Amino acid sequence: MAFRTDEITTFRTVVICDSCKSERELSLGKTPLGFDNRMNGAIHFGYTFLNTGKQFMNYCEKCKPQFTDEQV
Repeated sequence: MAFRTDEITTFRTVVICDSCKSERELSLGKTPLGFDNRMNGAIHFGYTFLNTGKQFMNYCEKCKPQFTDEQV
């Protein structure tokens, strides 16, 4: 009798809205996404970013109208 054990590692990258906490999957694969690909993926799905000085806040399409054009 023969047995084989394989380790399967999958990286799942998800963007989360900082206002309503909704999640959207950006990638599922063998390698994690880098910073640029995460940002581009979130923009592709309609997310907006607000730079607070220390970090970027992510906002989905339905939460975006809360902010003025000056903030976004």
